[in-house]
Amino acid sequence: MIRWTVELRPVARRELRLLDDGPKRDAAALIADLTEDPMQVAASEMRHYQNTWKARFYHDQYRIIYRIARAQRRIVVIRIRPRGTAYEGMKG
Repeated sequence: MIRWTVELRPVARRELRLLDDGPKRDAAALIADLTEDPMQVAASEMRHYQNTWKARFYHDQYRIIYRIARAQRRIVVIRIRPRGTAYEGMKG
């Protein structure tokens, strides 16, 4: 099976670094799962956003938002935030 490449945008990298230990471990595990198949993890495609997906983690308290470039088999993580602020300022 060909793995997917995962890239974290600088903002997502910083958000990951600032998480507490529990959410950070869960986020890292989820990111590792994305390399297997980003559409088969417990994620859903976001309406009104092309090729953009969201995945819940750490007791549904946090979200990872990412874009999928299928042709390049690449995932770009754009946000790793608590549920309440995960979607603020996003544009379609």
